[in-house]
Amino acid sequence: MNELHEKVGCIHMHSIYSDGSGTIEEIIDAGISVGLDYLMFTDHFNLKPIENGYEGWNDNLLSLFGYEHNDMNDENHYMLFDMDKVMPKDYTVEEYVKTAAKKGALGIIAHPDEIRSHLVSYPPYPWTHWELDGFDSIEIWNQMSHWMEGLTKWNKVWRWLHPRSSLITPTDRILEKWDELNLQRRISGIGGVDAHQYIHKLSIGIKVKVFPYKVLFKTIRTHLLFYDPLNPGDHVIDSKNRFINAIRSARCFISNYKLGDARGFRFWAETDAKSYNMGQSVPIPEEGVNLQVILPADAVIRFVYNGKRGGRVTGDSATRIVKEPGVYRVEVYQGGKGWIYSNHIRLEKEDSNES
Repeated sequence: MNELHEKVGCIHMHSIYSDGSGTIEEIIDAGISVGLDYLMFTDHFNLKPIENGYEGWNDNLLSLFGYEHNDMNDENHYMLFDMDKVMPKDYTVEEYVKTAAKKGALGIIAHPDEIRSHLVSYPPYPWTHWELDGFDSIEIWNQMSHWMEGLTKWNKVWRWLHPRSSLITPTDRILEKWDELNLQRRISGIGGVDAHQYIHKLSIGIKVKVFPYKVLFKTIRTHLLFYDPLNPGDHVIDSKNRFINAIRSARCFISNYKLGDARGFRFWAETDAKSYNMGQSVPIPEEGVNLQVILPADAVIRFVYNGKRGGRVTGDSATRIVKEPGVYRVEVYQGGKGWIYSNHIRLEKEDSNES
């Protein structure tokens, strides 16, 4: 396996530049306090934090700024990075997806499969245009969407008090769609916290922070892998380009930090000639391909082939020899809950011309 350098952080958060309650400084401090390596901000229709000089390194943490676009029906939310300006709000979904792709921006579909009805003031914001081509990535696990989908009048107080404990797994709906899309082309998967730090006023007049940034930064994390070291103080534009490339290339995985620190997880493929990482395509030799997994702790490992889950392996590593073309990924569980979700590795017939 090639040596890879890992950066761990959170994607999808909102500040006072849109509908969040925290300042950029407060959010960065929260990220530093829990040991994150990066934060990727996505305020709605707003790139002013870049203009105001917030993008860059703070101690060991890199802050990057994109924005979240949506259509006129407040659906089809789309996180964009490396855009030079915000697109018009009246753009159709097709227009903002195609425009972003033409500009070379990173496009991530946000909370694509929301289904919820408990809070009327917070309706679902699903993605309804899967026929479009041009997006790079999907947010396959969104902390706030997961929390709200499971909300009932019976568990509301418990879930308010224990937002991290409500995380179980991404929905089968989105995992099935993600696997289906990857049979056609590479679409990376990332996790998002969708942090806002809502301010709620109690009947006695006291204001409390609901889901503080610091709490949500200890839920769903996205781990990015790099071939070369990336260090604090590196040029911001170069660092940003490398982060975008890692996500677009699917050289990343998702973890639920509540179940443990997933740093050190690796999923790769080996042949006699070469090793391959997540996001890459592997020509299948006659003897097959060796898929390998290592974990930082014992857990339950499941290989997923073309969307179908295989048997369970318990331990801190697993290996499987495969010869069938298709897309393979890994799911890891602790106590019946999803801990780690890899991106796909594509296996192709050796004479395939696909890349």
